[in-house]
Amino acid sequence: MRRTTAILIIILLCLGGTTAIGDCKSKGTAATCAADKSVILPDVSGSKASCEMYKMIVCDTILGYNSGYVTGERTVCYFDPTECGDATYPFEITSFAFSLLDPAQIYDPRIYKWPVELDVIVYEPYSLADTCLGPGTEICRVPVLCDSTTFAYPHCGTVTFPTPCCAESAFFIGIEYTDTYTGALPSILFDYSSEPDLCHLYQFICGTTWIGWYAYWVTPPGYPFFWVNGETMSTNCCDDSDADGVCDQYDICPGYDDNADADGDGVPDGCDLCAGHDDALDDDADGVPDGCDICPGYDDTLDDDADGVPDGCDNCRYDANAGQEDGDTDGAGDVCDNCPGVFNPSQSDLDDDGEGNACDDDDDGDGEPDVSDNCPLVFNPGQEDSDTDGIGDACECVGRVGNVDCDPTDAVDGSDLSWLIDHLFINLDPVCSFDEANVDLVGVVIDGADLSLLIDHLFIHPGNPLPFCPRR
Repeated sequence: MRRTTAILIIILLCLGGTTAIGDCKSKGTAATCAADKSVILPDVSGSKASCEMYKMIVCDTILGYNSGYVTGERTVCYFDPTECGDATYPFEITSFAFSLLDPAQIYDPRIYKWPVELDVIVYEPYSLADTCLGPGTEICRVPVLCDSTTFAYPHCGTVTFPTPCCAESAFFIGIEYTDTYTGALPSILFDYSSEPDLCHLYQFICGTTWIGWYAYWVTPPGYPFFWVNGETMSTNCCDDSDADGVCDQYDICPGYDDNADADGDGVPDGCDLCAGHDDALDDDADGVPDGCDICPGYDDTLDDDADGVPDGCDNCRYDANAGQEDGDTDGAGDVCDNCPGVFNPSQSDLDDDGEGNACDDDDDGDGEPDVSDNCPLVFNPGQEDSDTDGIGDACECVGRVGNVDCDPTDAVDGSDLSWLIDHLFINLDPVCSFDEANVDLVGVVIDGADLSLLIDHLFIHPGNPLPFCPRR
């Protein structure tokens, strides 16, 4: 979350206000930001448009003022920064600006004292539940000597707070006359073209009790010329343990600089799951940014063996092997490789004994070692060989070529095509009978030409017979 510096103007609007002069109380509803716009006085700039409250222009003569101020009298207004944008507490009040009346600009025979002594004061609300009860505890006070050059209309004087004035909630702010002069003191300037606030504009005139302005002046002049300058989430008003300029309570990356974001993805480097890459890019939508996804294209949350390696990239999906060791580099992890010391990516195991063909001395599991088995890939424990040619009856060509799966019935069908494709492109296992798989009877290897001829026989020209096996 970033710190926001703002110049905010007090907005005062309280509907349905009533007053009771006798007990010095004023009631009403909660304040909201006024919707009307205004032109800012010359010395004020940068105000939030949504929080401007005046309808006047600088040369407008529709002005009002309260005269007859004496020592100790105050005028304060309610202010809630959060009603004027995205401000967040703690709010540091850095300066306060207001305008007094210069009697030389209007007809007024009285002589006013300049400069005038007064204090800018800030109060907590007496009650946040009912802010129309007025100010409560004083939290800040700044004395100022106001001259007629900078604090009188059409100018707007600014008072800077020398030490942090921190507000944890909405507050009241305004001025108190401290000048002991017994003559006429300059008056607060008002714009009475705006509707007056009946409960959040207060005048201190009833002993020690605050009462509403409306109760004091039946036809009030309207809003005082008050501006508040401040900073939201100010680190002058909160703990910032990592000194990154972000209050601890809003720090999304405690202990690290929230402003350090090398990849510009809005996540501080110290808490970035994928520093250097945009955390928002996640093609497989598994919650892991692409730049740090150990298994791109697969859901990293699926992990059947719970070894920390997603199923889509696990070389032993059902056997835990967090290190993914693979000594023979055949793609099958050591803990699940049926021939861990022999490169056998197909993991073929003809007799399904758990020992892959590549390292099994008896591939067909008939009890006769491959080196002496007359049909090493066909189960034939009896080793029958009717023509005593060294090729067992179980795997010898007994009819015609194309019987790749060595079917005793000599049928040539889709099963043979599957076996041939598997031999050439998938598991690369040897065929059970070279003579029957060598469909075109050409050469000493089985290749794509044999596959083409078998496809032609089965699907393109099924009426064309295949040749009979040559006997040896």
